[in-house]
Amino acid sequence: MASLFALRLEAAGVAGAGDLKGLVFAAILVTVGVQGATAPWLARRLGLSESPAAPSTAGMAAAAAVLAAAAAPASPPLPHRR
Repeated sequence: MASLFALRLEAAGVAGAGDLKGLVFAAILVTVGVQGATAPWLARRLGLSESPAAPSTAGMAAAAAVLAAAAAPASPPLPHRR
């Protein structure tokens, strides 16, 4: 949405309109980074989580199986060593 707005501003001749895309990207990146870094602490502080922050592995096995199945037809079998 910000890109479309920036394109319209550029078409209207507004100076610095192209910088809007970079500014929005940076704002989103910082916002997600700050929220992601502070969410585990806040959850523990509010009593919503009892364990220390750990990487989430929920669904990792299923995702790995899907990726392995997708990659299997494209790769030839490896030779067995004896």
